[in-house]
Amino acid sequence: MSQPPPPGITDLAFSLNSQTQVAGEARTGEAFSYNLRLSNIGANAAQNVRVAQILPDSVRFLSSSQTSSISGDSLIWQIAAIAAGAQDSIIVNVQLAANVPATLTELISFANFTADNDTTFANNSDSDTLRVISQPPPPIVPPQITATPPMVQVGDSVFIRVQVEQAIQKWDLWVYFVTGAIDSSFADGFIAGTPLTPQIWYDVHPAFSETKLLTQAQQERIEFELRTIDRFGRPASTRANVTVRAGNALVLDRNVYEAERQGPLAIKFRLSSNRVARLDLLDLNGQKVTEIIQAPFSAGWNTHFWNGFTQDGRRVGSGVYVVTLHSQDFNDWKKVIVVR
Repeated sequence: MSQPPPPGITDLAFSLNSQTQVAGEARTGEAFSYNLRLSNIGANAAQNVRVAQILPDSVRFLSSSQTSSISGDSLIWQIAAIAAGAQDSIIVNVQLAANVPATLTELISFANFTADNDTTFANNSDSDTLRVISQPPPPIVPPQITATPPMVQVGDSVFIRVQVEQAIQKWDLWVYFVTGAIDSSFADGFIAGTPLTPQIWYDVHPAFSETKLLTQAQQERIEFELRTIDRFGRPASTRANVTVRAGNALVLDRNVYEAERQGPLAIKFRLSSNRVARLDLLDLNGQKVTEIIQAPFSAGWNTHFWNGFTQDGRRVGSGVYVVTLHSQDFNDWKKVIVVR
């Protein structure tokens, strides 16, 4: 079977031109484009056209008007055919880095093409040169962060909001505790999935919930730091803080305790600091029936379950009793009726 005849010889002319805000110049941080134009000035259609462009250093590829691929340091486009007398063009959108080496004074881009039936090579390539204009970076404007409410009880949540005033390339949140400990992992998932747009407030999710007292103090400060790196590689940070505290309180989950029919009595109490507390059971004459527990407890809410027995294993009989709490200068009591 005979092979089809080769395509007739043709001639493609090629040009590469940049389009910037100021002709012949590219300013640091500027987004601009290249126009790659092919004109078939021959008598036959150009077959299997392959276009390649090498971008200059510090220039980042953003997009192009035709689907491209990458081979080494070149962008590649494949065009099946260009009819005789027809034109085709590719717009390549790029951006010059905001911070470039002092030695980079020119941007030179090279582009060329090949076609199966183009044998005139003198007009198959072109280059474009731009002068680099380095602009001094603007002054750093610190980011903003809020932490609310400013005063929380142990176990309450703190809600964080952040905003940046200038474009940044990365951000993070660090949490500082009075012990010197630092949590740099707070909200990492949210941070990884949330680029910050300038002038917009963002609510950080989830809220911060590790509000607890770490020392013997009755209140402690937690600081939240918003850390950013701008597009010029410069760091900036801002802090906000909240105060964590715990009051003292004592509550029972019920006033009538049917020991034979119900689960243990839940004695709930809140301490203003990490310290030792003692729970006792007294009769109405103030006589001690039994010590329920004496132990160190954490600041904030604690729960101890009492099963209706004394320390030596005897059942407490039916009657009216008083549960007392003693911890440093805090004393409180609650009445309970035990039913057997």
